[in-house]
Amino acid sequence: MLDAGDPSATRTPSARVQRRQQRTRAQLTRAAAHLIADKGVDGLRLREVTDAADVGFGSFYNYFESKEDLVEAVVLDLMSALAQTLIAQVEAFTDPAEAASAAHRWFVRNATEDPETARLIVNLDQADVQFQERILPFGQRLLEAGVEQGRFTAMPSPVTTLTYVVGATLAVTRAVLDRRTGPEAESQTAEVLLHALGLDAEQAREIAYRNLPSVMLVEASERPLAN
Repeated sequence: MLDAGDPSATRTPSARVQRRQQRTRAQLTRAAAHLIADKGVDGLRLREVTDAADVGFGSFYNYFESKEDLVEAVVLDLMSALAQTLIAQVEAFTDPAEAASAAHRWFVRNATEDPETARLIVNLDQADVQFQERILPFGQRLLEAGVEQGRFTAMPSPVTTLTYVVGATLAVTRAVLDRRTGPEAESQTAEVLLHALGLDAEQAREIAYRNLPSVMLVEASERPLAN
């Protein structure tokens, strides 16, 4: 038995142990993400998660308290990664209108180029909320810059506008996944979005149909569910 005065009684895990724990946690969240993309949250079974992650079932509770806790971790991990990637892709644009169009199109394009990740996003409750929270500072600056530069019309609330944009983008992504519309929807809806933000019809169409820079084409190995 460890004595309460023994430093080893409260010793924190070694760096090696911490790395192993992080790897195991990542294996569990990655396995859960693949299963949710395939079956939805309601179809998720913890035994399937641990089997897919090659982790003992009893070990699951060393990392998560419940299925709900695991799903929340999947949402946070995925939306954080997507937000970081999206911001990195569009922050180099100097024209706020082109940046907004590219961001919308990049996200919707996941439905055709990375449908597993896109399906996971639309299957996760609160995904839109978590994504919006993570892009809020950048999105708000983008919208405000658009107004200041005369690209967008004045808006009563950038936060409310961003909520509308995120919701619309997710809705279009779902429609492409469900084949209610085709890949062309990314530019069609970008045109609608830009027109709603204040661009005239000709400008909105021209920007919405521009070729995206090659740097915005995500390689298969770099996708969130690649491993």
